[in-house]
Amino acid sequence: MIVTVTPNAAIDRTVVVPNLVLNACHEVKAVPTQPGGKGINVARVLKAFGAPVIATGFAGGETGKQIRLGLERAGVPTEFAVIGGESRTCLALLDPARMTVTEINELGPEVTVGEVTKLTAILTRWSQKAEDMVFSGSLPPGVPPDSYRKWIEAFQRSGGRAAVDAKGPVLYHALEGRPFLVKPNQREAEELVGHSLDSDSRLGSALDYFLKRSQVALITLGERGAVVATEAERWRIYAPPIKVTNPIGSGDAVLAGFLVGWRRKLTLSECARLGVACGAANALSHLPGHVRLEQVDRLMGQARAEVLRG
Repeated sequence: MIVTVTPNAAIDRTVVVPNLVLNACHEVKAVPTQPGGKGINVARVLKAFGAPVIATGFAGGETGKQIRLGLERAGVPTEFAVIGGESRTCLALLDPARMTVTEINELGPEVTVGEVTKLTAILTRWSQKAEDMVFSGSLPPGVPPDSYRKWIEAFQRSGGRAAVDAKGPVLYHALEGRPFLVKPNQREAEELVGHSLDSDSRLGSALDYFLKRSQVALITLGERGAVVATEAERWRIYAPPIKVTNPIGSGDAVLAGFLVGWRRKLTLSECARLGVACGAANALSHLPGHVRLEQVDRLMGQARAEVLRG
């Protein structure tokens, strides 16, 4: 069983607006909505592979009901901690003509100490059943910044593997819990290590930083692919060339694909190639967290792995 934890879950609205112009009126044909948040995107991709997954986090108000119902309709079981505040709504403006995406994300509802305790109890129960637990995204207001660390430590004491995908102080504190796997994107990694990742040697230095705090380090590089390392080996994965439709959620898809590969006992480079293929397949969809397995198979064959010398 894999548990995905999305503390700041949302309803995502994606609006396709060709030739978006500020201070102008635009008419759109459809506004797709779906449950959103990084861990929820991971859960949808895991579900596409048939992996046993349950989604949890905080959910409140009518928006929280939509999040739970939308996931259950998609075949993803849930057990969210119900809170008094209203879960957030996030908007993505997708301009296919200019190949740009503008994200407008609410901060999220205020969460109380009692509601944090409620989610902690849910995670404790699932710790007895889950092999893997994924902690993804931001923490809503009121949730202590070291919450991921506490949850990671508790879960791994029970024998599970924790993966974390976050940024800034939330990621910094999460790494104090020494998760099994850490997956920042390039910008998030650069912010933490304090230098750009513009060469193999600098990529290697960043991997060293994360390997002091985790067993597996996976850094996504957008259209440049990804790098992955353990103490024993490190690889550079080159992404297949595609025409991007919507890049949102591609990092989440990479993480999901990597976990699928790891659970299938693939080699490290194969896990990363599968992850990068999932990220590319996600970028071909208008909606985050959606992959077609036939595309993943094709794209994995085009994802190239080389030993990283840096």
